[in-house]
Amino acid sequence: MKKVLYIHGLGGSGDGRVATLLRNNLIEYRIIAPEIPIEPKQALAFIRDIISKDEYDLVVGSSLGAYYLMYCGYMPKKLLINPAVKAGEYIEKYIGKGVQKFRSVRSDGETEYTIDDAFISDLKNMEFSLDDEDRLSIRCIVSPDDELFGKQNVEQCIKKFHGRNVSFIHSSHSVEDDIIINDIIPKIKEFIEEDIFCAPIMIGPYVDFDDE
Repeated sequence: MKKVLYIHGLGGSGDGRVATLLRNNLIEYRIIAPEIPIEPKQALAFIRDIISKDEYDLVVGSSLGAYYLMYCGYMPKKLLINPAVKAGEYIEKYIGKGVQKFRSVRSDGETEYTIDDAFISDLKNMEFSLDDEDRLSIRCIVSPDDELFGKQNVEQCIKKFHGRNVSFIHSSHSVEDDIIINDIIPKIKEFIEEDIFCAPIMIGPYVDFDDE
């Protein structure tokens, strides 16, 4: 059975809504969705450790989880959903510092976490670069309608991952259930079966940001 590792976003958990939808709609695959530590340095170390200890046919990350996957080095097939390409800047500007509520139940029983100066600084200080081999193994799904990070995040995704590796959905940042089921899950299945060492496939339409 092929294995898919899912990395949730900020304030989520391994038993959150997206992880549950993946488990319920990808029954032909084994879905592994761990609970990620909240502190950025701990989170990145935790994810790298998981990836190093097992083999996965696909690693999927959403929002901040997708951001962390950018820093994990080369691995076969990453699918990034609404990645927070400039996470430190975005979280500071659009979410803000202070106490936040977890969006789903955590196994450790915690209900709140804190975004502080150290949290933002750790995210801003992360650095990564992508070469052609990295880009070949990455697919990015992003929404121009993202109410949290907006069109600037889409533009960053196109720049970072090349337009040919970016496809578009029309959803909120957290992505509605029907879009996960009808749009994202089919892309997951396609990407798992795709031979990434063949010529990359154009999977997204062109978006003209000047055409308002």
